[in-house]
Amino acid sequence: SDMNQQVDVVSIFKNSLFEEISQPLGAGGATSRSIVRAAVLKFVTLFRQQLGAEALVGLIPFVIAHLDSSVAVVHTYAAHCLERLLAMRGPSALPIASVREALFKALESLLTIVIQQRGIRENPEVMKAFWRILHFLKGSLDGGVCVPAIEKLCVVIRAVTEATVNPRFNHFLFEALAVLVKIGTPHNPQAVEAAIVPTLSPVVAYPGGEHDFLPYTLQILALLLDSMQSPSNLFMELFPKVVDETLWKASRANVPGIVRLLESYLAKAEFFGAGLTSPEQLQILFDRSFLCLQHKRTEEAGFELLATIFRRVPADKYRQLTPNMLNVMLNRMRQPDGQSGPVLKRFSLSISFFTAMNGAPTFCQLLENVPNSPNLLDQVLLYLWLPGMTRSLNAEERKVAAVALCRLLEYPPITSNAALLAPVIETLCIVVTGLMAEGPTAGTLAAVAEEEEEEAGKFVSVGA
Repeated sequence: SDMNQQVDVVSIFKNSLFEEISQPLGAGGATSRSIVRAAVLKFVTLFRQQLGAEALVGLIPFVIAHLDSSVAVVHTYAAHCLERLLAMRGPSALPIASVREALFKALESLLTIVIQQRGIRENPEVMKAFWRILHFLKGSLDGGVCVPAIEKLCVVIRAVTEATVNPRFNHFLFEALAVLVKIGTPHNPQAVEAAIVPTLSPVVAYPGGEHDFLPYTLQILALLLDSMQSPSNLFMELFPKVVDETLWKASRANVPGIVRLLESYLAKAEFFGAGLTSPEQLQILFDRSFLCLQHKRTEEAGFELLATIFRRVPADKYRQLTPNMLNVMLNRMRQPDGQSGPVLKRFSLSISFFTAMNGAPTFCQLLENVPNSPNLLDQVLLYLWLPGMTRSLNAEERKVAAVALCRLLEYPPITSNAALLAPVIETLCIVVTGLMAEGPTAGTLAAVAEEEEEEAGKFVSVGA
């Protein structure tokens, strides 16, 4: 909404309110004017755009000082105010260099509130402010800050695991932990692993696989595994629990996190020995993907798991399993909604990964060998595979699609058939044009960082 130009917000604040917020708190963080202090903090929050970045930089230390208040309403309003100030973007965004040191102090104050359970138990505004500071400072954080903070958050997680009262608090608790794990693990992987794995393993092993924290836990463990150069045996001990069917069936909300963690396992398979990609283990992974394909809400995760196997595991390790795998995928695509957008896209990407890694002859001959299905290659290519590649794809997906299409152009039965060759070339042109339109930065670290900034606060969202 627009401000009334007749109201000079800046003058009102300077003349009437600044003196109040700048007064130090009493001994033990007490103040006899708690309601007034909270009202001033709310004023700063509401009119932050009008006050301007320069004035707000000067106010940050005073706002942070109120985090030490023993009065719940004061430190809650201070946390909310701080979070909103740091969320400002564009010309109003606060310069990191000017507030960095003050924010490190704020991290300590917020953690103290949480650990001591001062005021409101599991206060979501306090936890959200803690996460926001981490996200704001992530380029300035190092192992010296991250590892102690991770250890303290693990204490909090163990406490709320036994009896939790506020889902919003839990959400930002795991959001904060995710930022710390991503930044802190490269600095001191052993210390981070020693704190995280023992804390989260009981959640994975929870009877029946129905713990509320399980979707968060799986994604945090995946982040940790991604960031480690050489995972320890703790992860190998955890693996049987991750693939246990009970975990997959307990709640469909678990499935995306399990698949995300399995992607990390397969990416680090060399560290876990041959057992991780043995025929028996791969059969289990295929069975889990087939289980996902039976339910509409998990089928996307099922196709993602198949794509990960095709990408990370040499084909000779699962060659004898591919005919059954193909039958299950085709049966899913024969259902009435088999050509709907999300399903079609994931099916197309899965077989694109397979073809990109193994060549067109391998997949095309699988189709040709399906009994009682003449012209199956033509049907899959024209009505499923190629249409799926024209859906909304990101830069990495377009690259996979382009490689797979180029592989198809090496296969003589396609290049000698004009009815197939023309659509393949046309689809390749569409995919490559999309890549060029996204620009040279598509898929680069800079682009990913920009995307992460846009998606702040959504890292570990949990579906029902």
